[in-house]
Amino acid sequence: MVSIKENIFIKTDYSLLKSLIKLDDLFLYASKNNYKTLGVIDDNLSYVAEFMNLSLKYNIKPVIGLTASFNDKDIIIYAKNYEGLKGLYKLNHYCLDNPLNIIELTKYILKAYINLITFA
Repeated sequence: MVSIKENIFIKTDYSLLKSLIKLDDLFLYASKNNYKTLGVIDDNLSYVAEFMNLSLKYNIKPVIGLTASFNDKDIIIYAKNYEGLKGLYKLNHYCLDNPLNIIELTKYILKAYINLITFA
């Protein structure tokens, strides 16, 4: 029997005051437990460079996500591919200075809907 291990809902210490998980420790744990995929959904995309380097080092498929607040609820948006990642960076940049509203959310989701996956 093959056991598939993956987790795509992890927050790390890049989300300040929300997690103590360090990326190095996460990948070490995942490697020891034969994880094939890891996904991170921090509140910003500051983690991406380190996350990608560790993914290559440990040969674990990366899933890059962003948690954004909308109407007092968190939504999770994942990049499906490189174009989706570029869309996430644009959305992240917008969210740094502005509250997310339906117009902006719709603009980013519809513009890159093929390249993004959204969870509410």
